[in-house]
Amino acid sequence: MLPSSSDLSYFIEVAGTQNISRAAERLGISQPSLSVAIRRLEASVGTPLLIRGKQGVRLTRSGLNLAARARALLAEWERVRADAGREASEVAGRYTVGCHPSVGLYTLPGFLPELLRGHPALEIHLIHDLSRKITEEVISFRADFGIVVNPVSHPDLVIRVLGEDEVTLWKGPGRTALQGPGPDGVLICDPELAQTQDLLGQMRRRGLSFGRTLSSSNLEVIAGLTAGGVVASAAAALASTASG
Repeated sequence: MLPSSSDLSYFIEVAGTQNISRAAERLGISQPSLSVAIRRLEASVGTPLLIRGKQGVRLTRSGLNLAARARALLAEWERVRADAGREASEVAGRYTVGCHPSVGLYTLPGFLPELLRGHPALEIHLIHDLSRKITEEVISFRADFGIVVNPVSHPDLVIRVLGEDEVTLWKGPGRTALQGPGPDGVLICDPELAQTQDLLGQMRRRGLSFGRTLSSSNLEVIAGLTAGGVVASAAAALASTASG
């Protein structure tokens, strides 16, 4: 049976003081408890460790040898514990994080640089897709984390709210009302987004429509086309810097 670290610590104190009463006082335990611990340790190693006398105790040859080895053993154990504690608190390893490209542009610069600087052993692999597909990647364990919009509740997901975004209609600078909703207007949007479908439904209920629709899966392209007026008749673009 392996001795306990407390029994070894008690024995080292006895070896240092060569007096069980004084050692018990320094350890803050009773003398009978200390004597039991020493006997337990002697039973564990299979040989007497102390020679008891009226003036105190002396170490046997085995006791001298054990005292030296026990000090080194406990010092090494403390190093192992300290290293284990550092590893437990250290963020390290390779993690896959998924998000829509627009969500990534909006959120990642806010925390990723500091995270990487603070944890040099951390590696991040980014993947990009629609939020619902990123959610599926997390559920299926192909991604460790996802930054998504409108996540679907699932027993295997832990969901935390990071912020709120806004999806609405935007028009480029200098565009007129004639280039808004109507037969001459062009809507630039990503029709795959749930937010797009929700906004189009609101427009239909209000009797609003565009003459043409230009679709793109990249919200930055949509925003750029709208702001730059690349499409001459474009008045509105569905865009949000934090949509997925």
